[in-house]
Amino acid sequence: MKRPANLRPLFYLVTVTLTMFCLLNPGPAFADPPQDVALSYDNAKQTLTVGVTHNTTFSRLHYVKQIDIRKNGMPVSSYQFKSQPDKKTFTETYEVPAEAGDVLEAIANCNLQGNKSATLTVGKTTP
Repeated sequence: MKRPANLRPLFYLVTVTLTMFCLLNPGPAFADPPQDVALSYDNAKQTLTVGVTHNTTFSRLHYVKQIDIRKNGMPVSSYQFKSQPDKKTFTETYEVPAEAGDVLEAIANCNLQGNKSATLTVGKTTP
């Protein structure tokens, strides 16, 4: 099928533009999920500290977008982010009432690709 001569330049321009966009915008190809999530719990303060390791070069474009907290398998809270405070690691502390034996889980979600989680069983308080 022959295209009209006046549409050929437009066709080639669109084709070249789309090809360049695909080649120069690898996006998720360079995105990786969080590498590590570390948890600690302070019985006295009833707080969960979540440490996340997620390497990024552009912390406003590729970042941990959300941390979900679960207790004994049930959702407790979810925290949203619009950027990452540090290009490698950061720590957040959340109030999470828990008793000895409760299992806490934190899931760090990358805005481009994947997630990483960690669990912690709350221990007994020492007098």
